[in-house]
Amino acid sequence: MDKLHSFLVEWTINYVKNRDVIDRKIENIEEGKEGFDIVVRFKDKTQFFIVMPFIKDI
Repeated sequence: MDKLHSFLVEWTINYVKNRDVIDRKIENIEEGKEGFDIVVRFKDKTQFFIVMPFIKDI
């Protein structure tokens, strides 16, 4: 399950980076900060991601 979780975290980071290719608003991406799997800081906002490989784990 750890391999699946780490794969999904990396996939999500790449997805967020690719969505920002044109706008260039991402300032920083951190993993495992503030109780979240991913913290993305944009110029105008901050997004927090929790990666759950299986929905039944919620």
